[in-house]
Amino acid sequence: MAADPLALGPAGLAGVRVGISVSQSAELGRLGLTDAHLRLALAEIARVVIRAGGVLVYGGHLQRDGYTAFLEGEVDRYAASDRPLQLVVPWAEHRRMALGQLRARREALSLKGEFTYLDAGGAPVSVDANRGPDPAPVDDADVAPSLTALRRYLTNITDARVLLGGKEEGYQGEAPGIIEEALLAIEAGQPIYLAGGFGGATATVAHAACRTSSRWPPREPVENPWTQRLAETIDATGWRLDRNGLSDVDNRRLATTHRPSEAASLVASGLARAIASA
Repeated sequence: MAADPLALGPAGLAGVRVGISVSQSAELGRLGLTDAHLRLALAEIARVVIRAGGVLVYGGHLQRDGYTAFLEGEVDRYAASDRPLQLVVPWAEHRRMALGQLRARREALSLKGEFTYLDAGGAPVSVDANRGPDPAPVDDADVAPSLTALRRYLTNITDARVLLGGKEEGYQGEAPGIIEEALLAIEAGQPIYLAGGFGGATATVAHAACRTSSRWPPREPVENPWTQRLAETIDATGWRLDRNGLSDVDNRRLATTHRPSEAASLVASGLARAIASA
């Protein structure tokens, strides 16, 4: 059954900013899935938020085949002119691009959304500050701290967070991006929605947050310091997953399903309850 955004009401998420954490999962292949399945789930969830009057907030790179461009396409399909998408670009990413490219992307998004550019410390900055028209050099040592600064900024401006997929190896930054974003959301007391059926870092977060005896999808035990860090942060903060408006049973369904419509329906139900009780 397709996700029904009207379960939230046409303005059920008015004024609500929903952060999206998504990146490729190395486990898709062994689950019989592809990145297209992950993108379909992302599209369904984006539709739920947009149709209910919420704002999608995503931070990341600007590659033409990446998730930023994909979300722009979904906004073109479903949005009117109420700017339901905020794209936040970290320091290292926008400095590596020519000003002409950045302005073209901003103009293409036009009334559908807005771009926010951050400095190395995570504060909003004019895209042309302290640079010329050509790409500007970025010190490799600044990349990881600027990504953490991006993730802190995203946490501060959002009301809830949805996680899908995620690298656990070969990531940029001081930690896997989705795990760091989950940790920051937990520390901030945010509701989070863990679409873990596509594996990856989200499945690792779900294992800790749902307090399950084993991870889904299962895999050989590996030394993973982030699992312990997640558990310790949850215990130290008193954060609870069920504050996202879903029961333990539904959170476990969301953590294991790879059906896009089911994942989106669960996110919609949880957001409706969480916002109503806020």
